[in-house]
Amino acid sequence: MEGLLKIFEKQASINKDKIAIVCGGKKLSYEEIYFKAYDLSIFFKNEGLKFGDKVIIKSEETPYYWAIYFATLLADGVFISLDKNIPDNSFLSNINELGGCFVYISNSHISNSDYKHFSYEEIISKTKTSVMDRKYDLYHDIEPDRLTQIIYTTGTTGKSKGVKWPYNYQLESSFDHKELPYNQNTIIAIVAPMDHTLANGRTMTTILNGGTVLQFNDLLNLEFFYNQLDKYGVNSFVLTPSAIKYLSLISYEHFKRACRNSIFFEIGGEKMPKNSQESLLQLAPNAQLFIGYAATECGPIGFYEFSKFGTTDNRVRKVDDKPEFILFNENYESIGTPKNINGYIGIKKNFKYLGYYNSLITNLQIKDGYIILSDYGHIDEDGFLCLDGRDGETIISGGYKINPIEVENVCLKYNGVDECVCYGTSNEIFGKIVTLDVVCNSSIDKNELNDFLLKNLEINKVPKIINFVDKIEKNKMGKIDRKFYRR
Repeated sequence: MEGLLKIFEKQASINKDKIAIVCGGKKLSYEEIYFKAYDLSIFFKNEGLKFGDKVIIKSEETPYYWAIYFATLLADGVFISLDKNIPDNSFLSNINELGGCFVYISNSHISNSDYKHFSYEEIISKTKTSVMDRKYDLYHDIEPDRLTQIIYTTGTTGKSKGVKWPYNYQLESSFDHKELPYNQNTIIAIVAPMDHTLANGRTMTTILNGGTVLQFNDLLNLEFFYNQLDKYGVNSFVLTPSAIKYLSLISYEHFKRACRNSIFFEIGGEKMPKNSQESLLQLAPNAQLFIGYAATECGPIGFYEFSKFGTTDNRVRKVDDKPEFILFNENYESIGTPKNINGYIGIKKNFKYLGYYNSLITNLQIKDGYIILSDYGHIDEDGFLCLDGRDGETIISGGYKINPIEVENVCLKYNGVDECVCYGTSNEIFGKIVTLDVVCNSSIDKNELNDFLLKNLEINKVPKIINFVDKIEKNKMGKIDRKFYRR
């Protein structure tokens, strides 16, 4: 199979004038990205970029982000994007920690940096404005296992880690979605920061299939958001549950109209409560609705179509005849795919796992070609892989191991509960005591909620403390910020 660069080149030659990416109100066609990336790669080389040098950017909302990405690969560099809101001193600290930097691209100049700096405007000016009479066949593919990108996790359960992606990571991840209807007619709105794996991966999936991406870093300007959806005829969405909830609450009628015109939704970033799934089913009755499960270290793992199979607490995917995953015990020994036995999820990928960059955190285990994740799960009676939790989230209270997700799933079934988070609070006797913070959408009696939990959980899993709060702390992707609750 051809590599990522040659596949993009083919799409660019077929879809020359077609809009590839719209971001921040600016748009670039396939041909414009193709030639701007090529010109910029020549500029990088002329400026002295060497094999393996790092090009670090602040991920401003602009389609030129992707021209810089392709240019970096063509110039044999390593592409790294960081949050656009990161303070300059933290940005500089990250640059120094990464080491081997060739250039950083940001609209703010850091005076005490030893590295070359260009603003986005300067970078854009280095490319030719005309694409008339220019020929293709300018791109070359790269060794499949060569490091080409480092992307940082959101650090939900601890310190953010820089995951090293080989060249064919993006390619395999882009086509590892048999269930999802990405094609050349896809016009998709992706709401997620550009430096996050969700936006990164799904933008690549769309353009390698010849579709069009509208990328939104956030939803601060809803008028602009809906105007863009109408202007470009968006028919698909990549959204987090938090984004769906926000759009439903703040702009119900507008969102309902967008849902009625949609072909499919891919929902990622966090678990989606069953009541929220049911609400989306009503809003988008004709769309295919998928909950995606992925890890930054290995890309997509599974997609569960709840518009077909029904709403779910924790299902990930159906087990195939030749599953691409198996379960492992605590000693990292394979236990296959037995039903109702819990184990760590091991996923088989064709690319080489490269681990974390300059991190004290131990790399994930590799056994028999499987990347063993810190997530664990089981196969249910209907043959679906179900996600049960992950290391770092487990609460050990009085010697018992308690999975907070199990407690949260039960709590979310109680009428009036909107959101919740379960965590351990330090205690001299028990080590940790199970604590539950609850956001209500109507009045709830704490004693009645406690009785409900007692009926549906083992006694040692029932929260000893229940707090009614105004909000649950989350990270920029809308996931529960578990490290905030590690007290």
